[in-house]
Amino acid sequence: MSQATAPVAIAAPTPSSGSNRTGSSSASNSNGNSNSSGPDVSASSDTCGTGPQSFTIKAPTSVTTTLSIGIGTVKLLSATGGVGNGAVRILFVPITSFSANLLAATALKPSPAGWTSLGCGVQTSGKVQDGQVVTYILKGQQVCFTLPVGAAAAYSSLRIAYFDGRLARWVFLNTTVTATQACHASFRLAPTTFALFGSA
Repeated sequence: MSQATAPVAIAAPTPSSGSNRTGSSSASNSNGNSNSSGPDVSASSDTCGTGPQSFTIKAPTSVTTTLSIGIGTVKLLSATGGVGNGAVRILFVPITSFSANLLAATALKPSPAGWTSLGCGVQTSGKVQDGQVVTYILKGQQVCFTLPVGAAAAYSSLRIAYFDGRLARWVFLNTTVTATQACHASFRLAPTTFALFGSA
């Protein structure tokens, strides 16, 4: 009979293998996981539309189920993650809950030069069974934004970015754009704030 494997402490992968980001910066997102400082949630009482602003899925329901969040969708690509910060993290821990909180455009950090924020952002986070916050997601997570009406015609480039607290700026990610949505898959650090930007 097989026995459960205890969580194992191993060196965290380098950020470049976890973020799949693109853009002009060559600076790395540190293993200190500084992403959670992105939004100023006290900046405004504005909300993202009239629907729910927070979404959570918990075990025993599969935490890799796609969450429809009104402005798009988010999804964990693995139910296994890591906790803790620094060069060594406890990995291979089952993720037992996954949450997404909508952030009003006024609560987001200022847009990068030459780019315009296209509405609300989303902050994703997860927890393991003992309540610790997930800081790393094996295989990463997928985030998709529904394109605002007219966005594809108004902007020559549409990109998803995450806010890096240590760099104190948005960092653009590989983005796949269709006629109706913009998506990024495989960003592995958490908690993370994502937003969609357009450039003329």
